[in-house]
Amino acid sequence: MAVDRKRGIVRILSDRTSWVTASALAQEMGCSSRTIKTDIMRLNSMHEGLIESGPKGYRLADSAASSRILSNVSPEVPQTAEARKRYILFELLMRHRELSCADLAESLYISLATLDNELVAIKRELPITVCRCGHEAGLSMWKVVHGANVKWLLS
Repeated sequence: MAVDRKRGIVRILSDRTSWVTASALAQEMGCSSRTIKTDIMRLNSMHEGLIESGPKGYRLADSAASSRILSNVSPEVPQTAEARKRYILFELLMRHRELSCADLAESLYISLATLDNELVAIKRELPITVCRCGHEAGLSMWKVVHGANVKWLLS
């Protein structure tokens, strides 16, 4: 999800006191209603309870989290290499949702190259299997195996 679009959705919802439909958000953001619904789902997976949905549309439920998003200050973003490794491992092994390299790198405010380096470091240090299965035209595909759990990380 584009950071500008994510912030745009939060900005629009924070400016409104009433419910806003996906089509109204899509028209204002210049994208499809499906994109808005997907972005809101991802926003809520990154910031639990941020946006409330109902038959009338969407509205902001957590004004403190929206303020952090809009001011670009996020206490959830790891600031050290060790904290970043813990965050990556948690996302790879504990979250039961689709994950892409681009989304993971964006959530950490790092480049895809830095994410690749972090995955290589994790592979060296921990008893999990992390292997790059493909890297063509700037796209990466990683396979992460921990016990019986297998997860793919795609860019």
